[in-house]
Amino acid sequence: MVLTSEDSSTLTFVVSSLRIPESNGGRAAGFNLDGWDDGSGNEEGASCDRFSADFRSTSGGRVGIDNAFSGLISTFEGLLDVDGCPGMEGRGCIDAAIQAAINDGSFLLLLEVSDVDDPTNDDDVGVTLHAAELEGGGAPEVDGTARLVSGQRFQVLATRAETTRGDIFQSVVRVGWSSVQLMPPTLTAGARIPASLDDVELRITLGGGAASGEVGGVRTIDAALVGELGDSEIASTVELVLQSVADLSPSSGDAAVCEAISIGLELDAVGAVRVP
Repeated sequence: MVLTSEDSSTLTFVVSSLRIPESNGGRAAGFNLDGWDDGSGNEEGASCDRFSADFRSTSGGRVGIDNAFSGLISTFEGLLDVDGCPGMEGRGCIDAAIQAAINDGSFLLLLEVSDVDDPTNDDDVGVTLHAAELEGGGAPEVDGTARLVSGQRFQVLATRAETTRGDIFQSVVRVGWSSVQLMPPTLTAGARIPASLDDVELRITLGGGAASGEVGGVRTIDAALVGELGDSEIASTVELVLQSVADLSPSSGDAAVCEAISIGLELDAVGAVRVP
């Protein structure tokens, strides 16, 4: 489909699934955030960002993927109280908690791609991310796979990422944001995930009225992040775990110590309608 310049379109999606997959077999979700491909890592004495291993992408052949957080999923799930996990199981609790919050309507993200002249190749589109709720409130409709049904109507609660110019190349929407408040810090009792990302990249493939892809970014390891990932009684443990795998932003005082960690997520989205 090619749209005329007088008929530019806005494509609207609601995120139906958001996952933080563990790295597996040298592959991980995310992006090359530092511009380097360090493979399995560099020799002792390299700066922390070059010393840390990189991954290959879970989709396609991209290399140099930065996603140190993906190696910590099982560690953080091991710190959870399984009573607060869907199904009362620690393994998979984080993804299950995110999905439960999407399905009950408490965590809904509306993604808008505006000024679209051609959904296959377009060198100038706008991309915006909103927190949303079902029109009239409540839980959205889900299908037999416990994923949101397309075509539902949503109203915006707050903008999570302001409209930023991106493009579409071979049906892939590409955009970067300086900062995104992606999700509530606590989705269910005990299940903690990073609430916001900096230096964010988003790539989603359009097709069949839906979209799927990845979002990745960086978080500085500070008290705010530690608080998002653990209660006060385990804060020191959480901080040590994060620092042990930090892979970006070498410290000015010691290049062997990184002050930030990379994160990558996978997402699926279905067509939606935004209402005033």
